[in-house]
Amino acid sequence: MMRVESIELKNFKNVEAGRVDILDTQSGAGIVGIYGQNGSGKTSVVDAFDCIQRAMLGVEQADNSGDYVGASGDELGVTIRFVTAGMSGNPEEYAEIQYEMRCRTDKNNRLRITSEAIRIKPEDGQKRTLIEYKPARQDDDSSDDAQRRVRAGEYAPKARWKSILAFDEDARLLFTLAEGASYAQGASFLFAHEFSSAMGRFQKACLGSSGQFRPGVPATVREALEKTVHPLSRVIATLSYFALKNLRVISTVSTLAVSANVLHLSTVEDERHKGIPRFLPLDISGPVDLSVQDSEVLSHTVDTINGVLRALVPGYELRLRDLGSVVLNAGNEGRRLELMSVRDGVELPFRRESEGIQKITAITALLIDVYNNPESCVVVDELDSGVFEFLLGELLEVLSSRGKGQLIFTAHNLRALETLPAKCLVFTTTNPKKRFVRFKGHRPSNNLRDQYLRAINLGGQDENVYEQTDRFEIDSAFYRAGHKGEPSFDELLAQVKG
Repeated sequence: MMRVESIELKNFKNVEAGRVDILDTQSGAGIVGIYGQNGSGKTSVVDAFDCIQRAMLGVEQADNSGDYVGASGDELGVTIRFVTAGMSGNPEEYAEIQYEMRCRTDKNNRLRITSEAIRIKPEDGQKRTLIEYKPARQDDDSSDDAQRRVRAGEYAPKARWKSILAFDEDARLLFTLAEGASYAQGASFLFAHEFSSAMGRFQKACLGSSGQFRPGVPATVREALEKTVHPLSRVIATLSYFALKNLRVISTVSTLAVSANVLHLSTVEDERHKGIPRFLPLDISGPVDLSVQDSEVLSHTVDTINGVLRALVPGYELRLRDLGSVVLNAGNEGRRLELMSVRDGVELPFRRESEGIQKITAITALLIDVYNNPESCVVVDELDSGVFEFLLGELLEVLSSRGKGQLIFTAHNLRALETLPAKCLVFTTTNPKKRFVRFKGHRPSNNLRDQYLRAINLGGQDENVYEQTDRFEIDSAFYRAGHKGEPSFDELLAQVKG
C-alpha cells in the first residue's frame, strides 16, 4: 500500500516555498482542505499534483504549463513523498519514497523537466538516492528540432551509475535512446518506457536464465544491480501504477466543461471492465452514441452512484434513457443513450440540472473510492463550487470519520472549518516563502471557523493569513469607477476644509 505523505512546491506560480502534509484521521482517512483568500496559492497545489501525475505517467506536461514557473527563478520544483507498506511482500522494505522534479519553460510554453530524482528511506535506515538525473544542456530551443542533438545526461550516484552504463554496450545504447525519446516528447526520463527497457536489458546482461549472476560480472556491477536497478525498477512500477490507478486530479477546467455541456463523469470499475477510463466525457446537450463497452460502463456507474446520490440529495437519482442500437463511425455497434435527471418522479434532461448537482454527480464515484479504498488519492479544486454548505459539511464529516482514502481539496466555504478536525485543514499565508500553515493554539473545544476569522481580522498566528482589505476603500473604488473625472469624496472634503 502507498499513500501520499506530503507535497512540496518551490517557485510554483506565487508559491516561493510551501509544503502540505497529509495527516490521517482516526479512521485512516487523509483529508486536507486548503483555505485562503483568492490568489493565495490554493490552486497551485492542485496544479502541482497534475504535473507530478503527468510525469509519473510518462506524458508531456499540459498546454501553457510553462506559466507555472514563478518570478523568483527560471525553474520550479515539486517534491512528493509517499509512505509505503507491503511492496514486494515486505512491509518494511521502504518506509518512504520521494520523487522530485525541477522544470523550466520551453519555447512552446510547456514545462520541460530539467532534473528528477527518486530517493528511498528504509524503516530503520538512512535516506538514499537511487537515481538523480539531469539532462545535458540542449542546443538552443529556437533551433530546428531536426538539427537538435541530445547529449548524454548526468547520473548520480556517479560511481554506481558509471558501472551500470559501462557494463553492457546494448544497455548503454538503450539508455541513450531513452534520453532522446523523453527529450523529444517533453516527458519524464525516469518514467519513460525506454528507460525501463534499458534497465531490463542491463538485468539480462547480468543474470542468466536461472536468475544467477553470469560468470565474470564484477562485484561493483552486482552491487549496482541489487542496490540500485532492482529497487528502482520496483519503485518506478509502483509510482506509475499509483498515478494511473489511484490518483485523480480534478481541476476547475473539467468543472467548467459542464457549461459547454460536457460532463467528465468519474467511472466505476467492475470485474468485467478492468482498466476502463477513469473519466467518461459525455456530451449532455442531447443523446450520445457510445460503444457497447462504454455503454455498459456508464450503466454500471449510474447504478453504483445512485445510492449515494439519493443520500446526498433526497428524492434525486440518475436514469439512462436507452434510444436503441446505432452503428458508430468505426462501423461497430453501439448504443444511443441520454442521461436524465429524476427528482420526485419528474424526469428532465440532466443538462437542466444545477451546477452543484452536476459537480456532485461528476465526482461521486471518486468519493466512493475515497470512502472505501485506502490507496485512493483524489485532488479537487473548488470542491464547494455550487454545493450547499450544509451538505458540504456533512459530506466531509462522513469522509473524515469513516473514510479510508485521501482527499485533498481547495474551497472557500468555511463550513468545513466547523466539521473537520483541525489537522485536516491547511491555510495559505501572505508570506510566499512559507505559503501553507496549520493553526497553532487550537483546542478541540474551539470553533476553528471563529479562530480563522479572528486571525484574518486580528492576526495572532506566526504568519498572516490575509492581505487586509478596507471596506471603505472598496466603496470608494466602486464610486470612482462610475464617476470618472469627478472629484472623489476625499477631494471634496479637502475642498470644504480648504
